[in-house]
Amino acid sequence: MDMPINSRNDRYRGRMNRVADAIAAALEEGRGPTIEELADAAALSAFHFHRVYRLQTGETVADTVQRLKVAQALHRVSAGDSVTEAAQAAGYSSSQTLAKAVRQRTGASVTELRRSGQLAEQSEQLKSGTRGEGTMTLELTDTSPIRIACRMAVGPYDRLNLAYRSLFEDFCAAADPAAITGVYGIPVDDPREVLEAEHRFIGALAVGEGVTGLFSGIELRELGGGRHAVLRHRGPYSEIPAALDALYEQVVDAGLELGSTETFIHYVDEPDAADGPDVVHESHIYVPVSS
Repeated sequence: MDMPINSRNDRYRGRMNRVADAIAAALEEGRGPTIEELADAAALSAFHFHRVYRLQTGETVADTVQRLKVAQALHRVSAGDSVTEAAQAAGYSSSQTLAKAVRQRTGASVTELRRSGQLAEQSEQLKSGTRGEGTMTLELTDTSPIRIACRMAVGPYDRLNLAYRSLFEDFCAAADPAAITGVYGIPVDDPREVLEAEHRFIGALAVGEGVTGLFSGIELRELGGGRHAVLRHRGPYSEIPAALDALYEQVVDAGLELGSTETFIHYVDEPDAADGPDVVHESHIYVPVSS
C-alpha cells in the first residue's frame, strides 16, 4: 500500500507557482524562457534552481516547458487554429513534431482528442500539471521480489542503450522473448563520480519462472522485495542520476533508515531507437528502506 509523506518545504510552493507563470508568459510571447529569468522568479540562484524545481514539481524545467507547449497548442486547436498554425505558434518545427508530442503527453492524437471533445480539457489538465499541488512527496510502497536476467555493463552512461540492445539480443538467442515482462536497471556507480570507461551499471530484464540455462554472461537472480521509497520520474534518461539524488535526499529528510537491498530503476515505457537524448520517458526509481 502506498503512503504519502508531506514535504517540509511548503514555503517553496509559491515560488514554483511564480516560475510556472513565468514559463507560461514566455511561451505566450513565442519564446522559451531562460534559466536565469526562471531562477529570478523563484528568488533562487541558477545553481540551486534546478534541484529545488525538480524536487518541488517532480519534473525538470525542460519537461514543464514541453508540457505547457503541448497545452498551448491544444488550446489553439480547440479555439479554431489548424494543427499547422498551432504547431508554429507553440514553437514546434512541424505539425508532425507536435503530433508526436501530443500523443506522448496524452496517449491520443489531435484528431482523436477533437473527435471526443477533449481538446480543451486536455489543455487545462496539462496547464495545471504542477501548480500548487504540493507534489514534493515521498511515496513508500511494498514490492515483491522480481526475477531478472541481468548483465553488468561497463562504460559511458550515455551508451547504456547499446548494452541493453546486446542484452536483449543475447537473451532472445537463448530464450523466448515473450518471457520478458519488464526492463530494469541497477546503478552500481554514479556516472558523475567515476571515469566513463569505469562506470558500472547492471542492465536487467524481468522474466518468468520458465527461463533457465542462459549464457553470454547473463545471470538469473532476484531483485529483492520489501519496502521502498519510489520516485516516478518523467524526463530524459540523462536526468536519472540527479533524480536519484533527489529521492535519497527525501529519504534522509524523512528520517528513514536505508535498507540493505539494491536500488533499482523500472523503465516503464520502452524507448524508440530514433529517440534523441532529450526525449521524455517515464522511469520509476526505487530505494530500499527499512520497514
